[in-house]
Amino acid sequence: MLFKGSKSFPVPIAHGTFNRYLYSLRLQPQDLTSKRVADCGCGNGVFVIDCLKNNITTFAYGIDDDLMASKAREAYRNHFVRGTFQDTLPWGQLDYIFFVSSLFYQEFNKRNFVKMIDKLSKQLKPTGEIRIYPLEYITKNTGDRTLYPLVIRSLKSRRYNFKLIPIETNFLKNGLRATELLIIRPKG
Repeated sequence: MLFKGSKSFPVPIAHGTFNRYLYSLRLQPQDLTSKRVADCGCGNGVFVIDCLKNNITTFAYGIDDDLMASKAREAYRNHFVRGTFQDTLPWGQLDYIFFVSSLFYQEFNKRNFVKMIDKLSKQLKPTGEIRIYPLEYITKNTGDRTLYPLVIRSLKSRRYNFKLIPIETNFLKNGLRATELLIIRPKG
């Protein structure tokens, strides 16, 4: 089920990091045209490099505490920084801040998640968004750690508008796993 104002996206997606990001974030290339975007937890920076090489935007940046070496990334070194997304991003006001699979590798509790969102939201333009994928909800305790309850409670008590967009649902032996995209916007 798509929310009012959501775009329709085909289930089959093309292979490749760039297309996987766009699909997961529910964006089209034109949504990023001339926008200032940051990929938090960018790994080898393929998404950022594809945005730059394909002239989608000249303002694509990546941050990762373990930047993977890449000859292609070296050519765009001014668009990357080694650090964590709890650091201040050095690129000014941004239209989009993305997390694609990067929160899996972080240890979060309520306090540092809220601190991170508060800090990053100050780096957004007034119409900017933070997009986090995947956010998982598991109906029964399967031993998985999820941020879902923490995130929803934290955002409801803060100064953010947010929306969850369902991406995928999987039936498990003892429950259900729902994967969603979380879009966060600071309240005006």
